[in-house]
Amino acid sequence: MIDVIGHPCIQRHLNRIWYNEQTCLTIDTSAAAAKWRDWLENACCCCVNGHDPFFRAWFSPLMTFFIHYMFVMGVIVGFSAFLMTDLRIISSFYDIGIYEWLLYLWLIADFLEEFVLPNLIRRNYFRSRKHTCMFKFKRFFSNVWNLLAYLSYGVILIAVCMRIVNSSDFHRMTLRLYSLGLFLMYMRFLQCMIVQSYFGPKIIMIGEMLLELIKFAWILIVFMMCTGVLYHANMYPSHYDMWSTKGVQYWRIWKIVSLPYWQIYGELFLEEIQGQNNANGTCTFVRTEWENNPEIERCVEYDWAVLIIAAIYLLITNLLLVNLIIALFTSRFEEVQKDSDRLWKFWRYSIIMKYRNRDPVPLNLLFLPWKLIRTHCMCNRKNQ
Repeated sequence: MIDVIGHPCIQRHLNRIWYNEQTCLTIDTSAAAAKWRDWLENACCCCVNGHDPFFRAWFSPLMTFFIHYMFVMGVIVGFSAFLMTDLRIISSFYDIGIYEWLLYLWLIADFLEEFVLPNLIRRNYFRSRKHTCMFKFKRFFSNVWNLLAYLSYGVILIAVCMRIVNSSDFHRMTLRLYSLGLFLMYMRFLQCMIVQSYFGPKIIMIGEMLLELIKFAWILIVFMMCTGVLYHANMYPSHYDMWSTKGVQYWRIWKIVSLPYWQIYGELFLEEIQGQNNANGTCTFVRTEWENNPEIERCVEYDWAVLIIAAIYLLITNLLLVNLIIALFTSRFEEVQKDSDRLWKFWRYSIIMKYRNRDPVPLNLLFLPWKLIRTHCMCNRKNQ
């Protein structure tokens, strides 16, 4: 499939579709120009080349793609403004600002266009497929953009529920969830760069590297947890209060993980390991004090074995594991570089086919009733 799509003839035909095919008028796509400069000239100057090329450009998949991501950019800017300035505790729906309402409107329209409408309009096609539900599920979520879309919907939906149900008690958690949702929105915006010949292969390369890093991270987690537990056991002996009931932020797991994690990047924490920070007045040796008040940190009990553990851990991680992941990245880069052009053309093909039959969000809400009526009428004709 990838080899077929990468053929020059197929690419020329895709260019004609991408730049010039109309969605509502019948035209001869084989005679259309396939250069973006021609498309831009036709879209901007209706008096130079006539009205027909003008309508061809404005009803092309590229124009749909462009308008859609202009709205996405506006939504991201509004979402950022809402998160930084307008995320306050609300007591009623009247306290919700305009940025937040626009965000919810766009998310609903995007969800309808991405997942609801394709299943409604093409449900007979999906029913006729002989693949199992598990196969369809794996195939759907093997696409990283579908995964990012669902994650963004889910995270923001949870944030909305927490904001409405009891916003005063969960305001900080709501802020964190909205921040994660905004991060996912920014990641989804990278999809618009895939169609460009320069950025597309780079984004594909980043995705492949991330997959390699996620696999390698399991090895790092084993070393980090092992070293973190050894650190904590020798620096804070008999510290039984590992899961404080006074807040998740006071759980000792964060202390266990943070020390070996930051040591990977060169933060040695030798003063803390040796207990030299005990004299700064931020910790105590009195057990009742650090047990009753989690804000007070327990002082470190120095043990020479901790330095040996740190020396061995830094030797393995900084010299062995870090260089190993660099070597893996280099090898993976060379493998992907050979097929990056073909992979990019395949992703570009999927985007062209996708925007050939869809409307820009949230303008799709204007055409939604007509699409539903048309689908209903077509189903009735088939049943008759």
